Amino acid sequence: MKDGWQEIQSIGESVNKAHNAMGEITQWLYRNVVGNDVLPREMPEPLNANLAALAEELDAVRRAAENASSYFAPGPLALLHGLPLSRAEYFIYQARGMEFGTAREVGLSRFDDYYVYQMLCYQDEESRGYINVNLTPIDPNSSTDGVRVVGMRFGRAPEECRRRHLRPEQEHFFRQYLPTVYVRFSED
Repeated sequence: MKDGWQEIQSIGESVNKAHNAMGEITQWLYRNVVGNDVLPREMPEPLNANLAALAEELDAVRRAAENASSYFAPGPLALLHGLPLSRAEYFIYQARGMEFGTAREVGLSRFDDYYVYQMLCYQDEESRGYINVNLTPIDPNSSTDGVRVVGMRFGRAPEECRRRHLRPEQEHFFRQYLPTVYVRFSED
């Protein structure tokens, strides 16, 4: 069974195939139906109007598939660059297996997942990203034979975020509902 993204891709592929088939039909009609001895050389009506309408409708379906593609399949760049996702984008990522920023993950199951995710979006004057309450700070002295060891990480530990850059609603959220995380934020 195809997922939603694969369905959208197959719509675009089908539209392209239909558009190519219509082009071949049009060429055949010009070769075999439209008279060579008639000037101007035109497709007879209502065939001409129907082919034009078909071309317009195929273009409309193609544009709709492209719009759905961009709406329903947000690229990973937004997430990788720490850009806040819209509610729809967030739940699309969740449906695709991203389990970051859920209320369950931070131990607050009574909250809406998207609300919790918004509280985990962080930005200061140097960077933006996500507060990952499950991370510990990177040890600057960790190395193997002089090579710094850094594993795969998503987001940043609270210690790597400055408390003064929390939005007022974030500060309230962490202070009230996650006080053990709140004290981990840098005081600088």
